[in-house]
Amino acid sequence: MRTDKADKELLTLLRDRAEALIDGAGLCHVTQKLSAANEISYSELLCLKTIICHHAPPRRYSTHSWPPGEVQPRIDWLNSLLQRIEGGEQL
Repeated sequence: MRTDKADKELLTLLRDRAEALIDGAGLCHVTQKLSAANEISYSELLCLKTIICHHAPPRRYSTHSWPPGEVQPRIDWLNSLLQRIEGGEQL
């Protein structure tokens, strides 16, 4: 799914804003907040959610891959995706 912003730019924005916006929830919640604040378009919201759904580890905490509200494991995962993109992999 192509958007106005490249995957790398979207994932960087998500990573950089995650700590401030997570509010005890998860990355999908952060994407919703970014969309509501008009920081990303609807198509970019869908792109981020698709990346999260297809690349996140299996859910171990009900609807979350990581403990709800814990930011660092999510940032580490986003950094690993960014490294994959920088290595030439297309998500």
